[in-house]
Amino acid sequence: MEWSQVINNHGRLQYEVGALIDKNKGSGKIIMECSIETSDGVKVADVAWASDEFLKSYAYDTPYIKAPEIRTIGVRTIGVRVKYISLNSTLPPII
Repeated sequence: MEWSQVINNHGRLQYEVGALIDKNKGSGKIIMECSIETSDGVKVADVAWASDEFLKSYAYDTPYIKAPEIRTIGVRTIGVRVKYISLNSTLPPII
C-alpha cells in the first residue's frame, strides 16, 4: 500500500489541533476520530473534546448517541493548503 503526504499531514494536523485544545481545556478528554450517530448515519469528527460530565454519562460508547461539546472539528487538507474547520461548537472557525 502506498501512503500519500496528504494523509500523513492530515494526521499530524489532527494531533496539533487536539494538542492545542488539550493545552487550554482544563478538564475533560480529547478524542481523535470520534464517532457520532446522526440522522444521516455515523459521522466521525477528526478531533472532539468531551467534558468530564459527558464522559460520566456516555463513557467511551461507540458511536456516541449525543455529540461531545466540541464535536465537529475537521482538518481539511487541500493540496498544500490547510484549513482548520470548527462547526457546531462553541469555538469560532479557525482558518
